[in-house]
Amino acid sequence: ASRVREALFNMLGNQLGGASVLDATGGSGILAFEAASRGAEPVLVHDKDRRVVGRLRAAVAHLGFEGVVEARWGDSLRPPKLERSFTIVLADPPYAHELEPWVEVLLPQALEVLVLEHASDKPAPAAPDGVSLSTRRYGGTALSFYRRI
Repeated sequence: ASRVREALFNMLGNQLGGASVLDATGGSGILAFEAASRGAEPVLVHDKDRRVVGRLRAAVAHLGFEGVVEARWGDSLRPPKLERSFTIVLADPPYAHELEPWVEVLLPQALEVLVLEHASDKPAPAAPDGVSLSTRRYGGTALSFYRRI
């Protein structure tokens, strides 16, 4: 997991100052916190488990990211109307999920790139017109980058 995360941020660029980031599948929040530590602001972490959101909010305070990272409750496949789009959208849905809905819902929120983490044996959905797709594989994990052209 740490090797994949390192590769992800190497490909996005280690300095993310000025980039806004949506972590659409919060979980531990590690992707959001990594983005914030590299200068991304604002960073929104979205998770559908209220307990996870509570833990994320506590971690935001503990790590000193108040005003930079915000944790919100909700289902990323049925997101609330967000008041903005994001430079970078990150999603690591459960590997058993179909990938097409994640791309359909989250790609419109990405100004530059959507990064979808998925099982390496599951092909990434095709990119729509105006978007390029590249996939990198790391053992059983793949990172698919949907970049606006």
